[in-house]
Amino acid sequence: MASAIPRRFSEVYVELPLLSPRPSTGSARSKENYPLQSPVQPHAAARLSKPSKEDVLKQKDAHSVKDASRKKRKADDALPSVTTTKKPKVDESAKDVDHVYCHQCCRKVPQSSTIHCTRVVKGMRCKLKYCNACLKNRYGEDHETVRSAGVDAAAADRSMHVSDAHGYLYTCPRCQGCCNCRTCRKAAGLEATGKISFPSGESARDVLAKNPAALEQTIEKPPKPPVAPKKKTAHPSEIVPYDEAVQTGLVKPPAKPKGTVVKDKDATAAPPKIPPEPEWHSIPTELSREEVEDRIYLREFILRFGPLMSVAKTHIDALDNFEALPDATVRALFIALLDLIAVEDEGPHRKALQAGVRDVRSAHTPTKIWAVLERLRESDALKIPDPAESSEAGAYNTRRGVTIAQGVQLLPILIALCEKALRGQSVRAEIEERTAKHAQFNRDALYAPLKEVNDPWAERRKALLEEKAKEGVDLKAWKAKYKKEETQHKAEVADIEQTHYEHVAEYARRFRALGRDYAGRTYYLLSAQKVKKLPSEGERESFARWAWFVAVHGTAKDCEWDAEEEAAEGWWAFGTPKDVRALSKWLVALALNDAVPKERDDVVLDSPLSMLSDEEEEIDTPTQQMERYYGPKPTLAEVKTMCKHLDEFADYLEWRLAKDVDK
Repeated sequence: MASAIPRRFSEVYVELPLLSPRPSTGSARSKENYPLQSPVQPHAAARLSKPSKEDVLKQKDAHSVKDASRKKRKADDALPSVTTTKKPKVDESAKDVDHVYCHQCCRKVPQSSTIHCTRVVKGMRCKLKYCNACLKNRYGEDHETVRSAGVDAAAADRSMHVSDAHGYLYTCPRCQGCCNCRTCRKAAGLEATGKISFPSGESARDVLAKNPAALEQTIEKPPKPPVAPKKKTAHPSEIVPYDEAVQTGLVKPPAKPKGTVVKDKDATAAPPKIPPEPEWHSIPTELSREEVEDRIYLREFILRFGPLMSVAKTHIDALDNFEALPDATVRALFIALLDLIAVEDEGPHRKALQAGVRDVRSAHTPTKIWAVLERLRESDALKIPDPAESSEAGAYNTRRGVTIAQGVQLLPILIALCEKALRGQSVRAEIEERTAKHAQFNRDALYAPLKEVNDPWAERRKALLEEKAKEGVDLKAWKAKYKKEETQHKAEVADIEQTHYEHVAEYARRFRALGRDYAGRTYYLLSAQKVKKLPSEGERESFARWAWFVAVHGTAKDCEWDAEEEAAEGWWAFGTPKDVRALSKWLVALALNDAVPKERDDVVLDSPLSMLSDEEEEIDTPTQQMERYYGPKPTLAEVKTMCKHLDEFADYLEWRLAKDVDK
């Protein structure tokens, strides 16, 4: 069992099979939508008489037309299929009629601030419009004055304008022959005027009437006074050494060349000071690492797939206590696992398995349960190992000489049945379904509720800050009010996040240890589950419930080993939010400082004297030798990820304890 544990524990849940490649539906040479070709017809019989010259020319022309059409059809088929759609007609009524373009400045201006020429030119109304600014500055006119004048004009003048003049008559500058826009001046062979200056009371038209060639007048600005050259000061590096100038801040270090990517900001910053080592609490247990991992495996499997097998909540809660496994829980787990395996078994052993489920229901002791399992193994219906050994007095001996004293001895058989159930269709379908619904679960249970809480708080916070900016506000009362509402908002956010944290295990595909630290210690954190009541204070202080603390296997000594005191390997626990956060902070600081364990008495390191031989061999560095003893050193990213999970568990534990106190 011990040899198979690392493989099984690293991959608790099954991996989904890769999809088989789509089968080929045709030959490599065939093209999609390629026209089918008819088989080649045999040639017609030769003519008895020799064809004339005219018939030969006609036949060549017909063949050339057929070849051209065939080549064109092949070229068209080789092109990708493109769906052509007609360009939709633009609805003239949907155009922007509230804005028009000014003929003078070519800007888009509101129609209400323009005047439209009413002069008839070549049987049609003039289309030019001028904005009020251009009329006033360029021609000394005002569109309001034109509109207020109305249509009071002579009959001769009236006949030169449109009949529906919208209440006014106006002849634009171009129809008058005095338009000074850029286009009209260019048509007249003149240059654009630009921003010409004119005396007050006149317009640009008046200036151009006197001098049509008047251009923009440039104002000669007074020359700038000469700037005295700055005195060159000595560079700090010329006074003090460069390294000292960089350290003191007188000189900035040279910038890194373009393209340099900094993978971790902490790698460039100075390593933080290592905080004091957290307090290590010993777990009163004699279980080995393999035995604890077996119990974690069983607990995580039943927690994940217990609803599929209809396992009662009381039996799932009982799996948190690794020191005892109630006989009723053992019996319930065997019934659930055997029933699941029997339903999916379509072979000749299905009836035997169903009969075994009925026999286990009537068996109320571990000895009787093992007798049923032993019959199933002899009939080749199940391939299961022997129970674990027991040295307790008063145990029962079976006919094969196996001593059964308590239900925990059947743990290897429960794990074997879990591994068999993992290969079944029901568990695989459950994993696929949960994987497909994981993203939707996050949206419904986390992101959407957070948005509903955060959006009103953002508006409320803005209103509170505006209230603070008012004059005569009592800041003390305002701070108390703000703190109260902010605390309430944080409590609502915590309720959403931690409720989501309790249900994450339902969508996990596998369970694995959190990770390892620099000294080879392994950290375990069981999946959270929703419970009505927390374990008692005595159970939490004695670390009886493994789901409510961070378990660590290894030595509780720092990197500085004491040669006189042996560091014992065992199980250690961190069961309060304060201790878990202190552990996380300490591990990150050690990783950033690149701390490694120093030499221990029981670690024999190579030395140059021990390597004196005729054959030349490479000597490992002390760091390589320590990694050979403790295992590969985790990376900074791995340690940070592990500490992130530790902080999340500390937040959840703090929230759950506060909820229990409120009740």
